[in-house]
Amino acid sequence: MIKGRNRYVSAILLLVIFSAFAGADSSTAVDPNNNGRGLFELPFEEVMDMEVISVTRTKGQNVFTSPAAIYVITQEDIRRSGLRSIPELLRLAPGVQVSRIRADQWAISIRGFTERFSDKLLVQIDGRTIYNMVFSGVLWEIQDYVLEDIERIEVIRGPGASLWGANAVNGIINIITKKAKDTQGGYFNGGGGNFDAIGSLRYGGKAGENGYWRAWGKHKASNDYPSAEGDFTDDYGLTTMGFRYDWDGGTDDTYTVELGGFDGRFSLLFPNIDVSAGTDFIEDTVSDQYGGNIRGRWEHQIDSTSSTMLQAYVNINSFTIPEDMIDFRSDWNLFDIDFQHDFMLGEDNSFVWGIGYRNSNFDSRGSEKISYRPSSSNFDMLSGFVQDCFPIFSDRLRGVVGVKLLDNDFTGFEYQPTARMMYQYSESQVFWAAYSRAVRLPNYANRDLFLNRKAVAPSTALTIEGNKDIHSERVNSYEAGWRSLVSKDLTLDVTGYIMNSDDIGDFVEVEPLMRQYNNTITANTEGVEVAADWQVSESWRLKGTYSWIHLHITRGAKGLEDNTPKNMFSINSYKNFSRDIEFNTNIFFQDKIEQDSDNGIADWLRFDAGLVWHVNKDTDIGLWGQNLTDSRHQEFNPGGFINVGSSEIPRSIFVQMTHKF
Repeated sequence: MIKGRNRYVSAILLLVIFSAFAGADSSTAVDPNNNGRGLFELPFEEVMDMEVISVTRTKGQNVFTSPAAIYVITQEDIRRSGLRSIPELLRLAPGVQVSRIRADQWAISIRGFTERFSDKLLVQIDGRTIYNMVFSGVLWEIQDYVLEDIERIEVIRGPGASLWGANAVNGIINIITKKAKDTQGGYFNGGGGNFDAIGSLRYGGKAGENGYWRAWGKHKASNDYPSAEGDFTDDYGLTTMGFRYDWDGGTDDTYTVELGGFDGRFSLLFPNIDVSAGTDFIEDTVSDQYGGNIRGRWEHQIDSTSSTMLQAYVNINSFTIPEDMIDFRSDWNLFDIDFQHDFMLGEDNSFVWGIGYRNSNFDSRGSEKISYRPSSSNFDMLSGFVQDCFPIFSDRLRGVVGVKLLDNDFTGFEYQPTARMMYQYSESQVFWAAYSRAVRLPNYANRDLFLNRKAVAPSTALTIEGNKDIHSERVNSYEAGWRSLVSKDLTLDVTGYIMNSDDIGDFVEVEPLMRQYNNTITANTEGVEVAADWQVSESWRLKGTYSWIHLHITRGAKGLEDNTPKNMFSINSYKNFSRDIEFNTNIFFQDKIEQDSDNGIADWLRFDAGLVWHVNKDTDIGLWGQNLTDSRHQEFNPGGFINVGSSEIPRSIFVQMTHKF
């Protein structure tokens, strides 16, 4: 393993190599018959003008003038990075901690509070939440898609609850897929390496004069990663599929219907107990997960300044541990319907309001080891929001005020306001500031979980239970940022923030060998996030991010503080040798984390490199190496009552081919 100074020397040498490549520039021009293949699909100037929806929930807002800490991972970034999963792609954004626990498990958060199930991060795909209320988090292992069909990923650091609702506390990740019209014809992607294998197939066609559709399927599998401690397996397999139909009813109406499904088997390490022997042990077992979703959306243009949107979706998720000694199953179904109306109040005043209803139904089958009490429960939530974007004195100084109100079965009435301001100092510089309040609602596990690990003989096993009297977690966030087009080839984005969090939940001891979930933690967080984008030459582009964070627990257990690295950075280089050959590299760094252990987890630096050959306009072949500077490294240890065990992330080689037909 590369340690200390040698690690950083390696990174510097790699950058020197990049510089040498830049010197050997290829002065190629864009070939209109080649769709820009081998060059950059998205012109540099258009990135900052890209329209985003996550900040104001309306059309017309671009990245450059957004009064929020936003970063967009484009389709070009996805293709060039060589990263093969949605969790991995999030490494490209500043302020996002992406720690791989095992081959099939992740700990992902924004601005701290990192856990296996990071509960303060709201994640959506095309406006459909994949935030799971059973444990308040995202099962990243089942979130898969044909990556070529993702248009962009909008990453908002900081609260967005005034628009998107509860649980958008530390950030929002909005994954936006392409319209069916933009994915016509066939697409195949397949590849494998010393640890992973992936195959995906998509086909799109036209249905009638104004209708378009696509259908897709994908399978991926992984071999065991090296175990960081003990001897266990973490191989897995996942199959996903989906269908989308878009219909343009004319100038005023558009409709979308989308269906998706998944089926996977994943490794699981479960802390168990042999009651007859009175001893603890870790059971190496599996979990079966399957489910699906259906989403419908209708957009209606009333006139040139007013439009409405109605969306409804259903999520179905089933989780089973079939092992006889555990014998647990949970089924969680979510129905959500959402309506919004946006219009102009005068020439420059944009107003949007909306209402929504959500029903969550949970049913479980437990055992003496693990259960929910009660085994079945229902959750209803009614919400509404308003937001006004308006000029202050002039169009260069704009304000945004809004509030989200909701009433739910767990904590009753909640309010989540925001106030934002953007000042465009010049055509090339923007300053912004924001205040937001957000809440994180309890989940079913916080309220109803019962984990019985007591033994007949003396041991240190615990009984763990939820608490029906807990209330919501709250955060007050203060942010400010500066965004600049330093030159026609360089952009810089800097954000600073302070966040004060109250009533964070944790399991605390209420009596010997019994812990209960309570609102016991208070914390302060401050940090700085930087993103830069530099078009070095016609054939070379560099993107970099840096994040510094200081999370301080002022009351309660320090575990969440220890899970947060103070420094993270990334450097991504996209280099074209010629029209047909490109060389892309990634460098990722994460500072050490303590994780309640004697040694903690050391800082690590990862270097990826990939060579891609554009055989013709329809076929690409790529060779990628990941973690090349290190044979293996550990990134995170979940250290929970149920989620235990971690792997070391190994060096890997991967070959893949994509073909359009």
